[in-house]
Amino acid sequence: TLAEKAGCDPAQVLAMLTETLFSAPIYRNYGKMIVAKAPTMATSSIPQKDLGLFCQTAAEVGAPAPTASFLAELVRG
Repeated sequence: TLAEKAGCDPAQVLAMLTETLFSAPIYRNYGKMIVAKAPTMATSSIPQKDLGLFCQTAAEVGAPAPTASFLAELVRG
């Protein structure tokens, strides 16, 4: 949703991420599920910094990110 609202193709964002910074199978596999909007069976731990950046970008482009905001609150303690 964030990629779409920012005017990007989610599949291209996934390709950029999984072919550069995040080439591990977990990112490729779960990324494909997210792009396909398929439910996932596991949760992942996302560092507080990354959640903060995600929430900030979502706010800047007007993309709702209630789950990310909730997770950010949880990791802040």
